[in-house]
Amino acid sequence: MTASITIKRWVLLGLLLLVTSCGSGGTGGSGSPVVASGPVTGLGSIVVTGITFNIEDATISVNGQPGSAADLRVGHVVTVHGTREPRGTVGTAETVVFESNIRGPIASIDIDDNSLTVLGQVVLVDAATQFGEVPFNALVVGNVVEVSGFPDVERVVRATRIDRTQEIFMPGIEIEVEGPITRLNRGNQTFMVNGLQVDFSLAELLNLPGNRLRNGQIVEVKSRRDIRNMNGVLVLVADSIVGQDIGIQGDPGDAIELQGIVTQDLAADNTFEVNGQTVQLTDDTAFEGGTAANIAVDVRIEVEGVFDADGVIIAQEVELGAGVEILGTITRGLEDDTFEINGQTVQLTDDTMFEEDCTAADLAIGMRIEVEGAFAADGVFVAAAIDFFIEGTITRGLEDDTFEVDGQAVRITNDTVFEGGTDANLEVGRRVEVEGCFDTEGVLVATEVEFLQ
Repeated sequence: MTASITIKRWVLLGLLLLVTSCGSGGTGGSGSPVVASGPVTGLGSIVVTGITFNIEDATISVNGQPGSAADLRVGHVVTVHGTREPRGTVGTAETVVFESNIRGPIASIDIDDNSLTVLGQVVLVDAATQFGEVPFNALVVGNVVEVSGFPDVERVVRATRIDRTQEIFMPGIEIEVEGPITRLNRGNQTFMVNGLQVDFSLAELLNLPGNRLRNGQIVEVKSRRDIRNMNGVLVLVADSIVGQDIGIQGDPGDAIELQGIVTQDLAADNTFEVNGQTVQLTDDTAFEGGTAANIAVDVRIEVEGVFDADGVIIAQEVELGAGVEILGTITRGLEDDTFEINGQTVQLTDDTMFEEDCTAADLAIGMRIEVEGAFAADGVFVAAAIDFFIEGTITRGLEDDTFEVDGQAVRITNDTVFEGGTDANLEVGRRVEVEGCFDTEGVLVATEVEFLQ
């Protein structure tokens, strides 16, 4: 990718965002241990932080209960422990954990501010927010929703996905909220989680040191009881209160890829926090989209690094202002300037950029692509930039400047860039990722070939 294209992408993505806003490391698989935490951006397997994880044999947890691949959605913030193939973006998941931030009835909606309130918690909707079958403009007060996202420093949840689960709340439906305890009153057996008062007189206390509550402790509150309004204050009688571990767990030396928002500014010792996780910069940390001076609370960010012995992430790469990316396979071809990736509708505009000489004519069913852009209010993903690529095993070696990857013909040219090898390494059995465009005969003309093993 040229520097000019990269700059144009950042500018266009910024415009799209403005427009659309009106444990331990896994040991499975044959690669090295990796932890990935961030929104799911592709399904089939699952794609998290750009890594495509095979989850066939993974243990999946959904809100503390056994789950399955069918429970996972694009936009769910998950943490994956597993392994990653050397030099590749393919991995095998050992565990996948999804915990929603809030489940409960909507108390208010502010269309102008792109926000809603659920169980006393403010939820912000922006261009990074994915919706289920019901878009933002169709939600109404009283709908029960499940929210996944990142709490910022003010404990406002920057939603990455919102699903309506029930049209109206009835006692017996499990609701939950997560946040720090404030205004703990042991005598009345109450505390606050932002704008919600929690009555813990009947609650089971779990994963709490000394089985005691304290101010500032992050807890998850669950209940199947009714919600009361006491003089303008929402009151929920809790069934259970579970202490939440802060930070992501990993063994020293394990790779970690983390997406989220900055929750603590850069300190004098060159540390900051992402989603409450401590990150350490070094003289060797590489930056994209800015410098260390641009690290500030509420900035979207992606960090790649390794865990040290204290659980701190030693940052190797930092991408600032990281936009929304969807990775997947085209499941519906282009029609009226829209197509689908794994069932997600994607909208082209006159400003959508294609890599090198690619065009919209290359959007064929079964093609694997990466789309950068932003979600519109109706749930359609508006594309800023599109890259085409295939990833797989060489099934026919190089002959007359062509080879095959899983049966797909690929042609190299004098301009093809190689990473991790040369054209002499295009041998049967080697795993590669190829970027490029299709010619009129359906051959992928490679702009870049990366050897994954």
